[in-house]
Amino acid sequence: MRRLYILFFTVFLVGCAADDFTTPVSQATVDTDNESDFEEVLVDVEITTIDPATQEIRYVLLDSIYDIAVGINGEDWGVFDEKTDPVDPNAGGVSQVNGFYVQSEPYTHHLTLNYNAASSDLQTAGEAANFLRGFLLPGDYFFKLNELKINNIVNEPRTIKPSDTQLLSIEPKERSVFVGKFNIAI
Repeated sequence: MRRLYILFFTVFLVGCAADDFTTPVSQATVDTDNESDFEEVLVDVEITTIDPATQEIRYVLLDSIYDIAVGINGEDWGVFDEKTDPVDPNAGGVSQVNGFYVQSEPYTHHLTLNYNAASSDLQTAGEAANFLRGFLLPGDYFFKLNELKINNIVNEPRTIKPSDTQLLSIEPKERSVFVGKFNIAI
């Protein structure tokens, strides 16, 4: 029996590296064989409104889109903020319609929803666990913009709840995925 203990202790010591006992928790790793390098979703959003004077479609120009709540396969995935190009109200073709700066030419807001940015706000173990559950492995998912907020010209917030769902396909070792364009009429 004593030989069994000595054999077990020897195997234990050989199997452990010298720094295994000094690695800080923040540097601990998890088996990553099945993990993805996936970090961000790229989304295009085109917001339109109807000019009441002409009944024509106008494309809304915004300084920011914020509190972008995203759902993956019906589950909340994260909430993001995105700065866009600043609006120049004096630029040619820019006018005001329904309390927003607009133009007649199509305009698309390009959003980068980086999931890793959410990790900086973690306060509790439960939040950390929810964050880790949000990592997406390669595969197909249903992506939905649950809601987003924009401000009009006088900085009044407006919540928009798009009804579109897009297919999100993540390939192995893919970092970014372009979901598609969401056309939103306000």
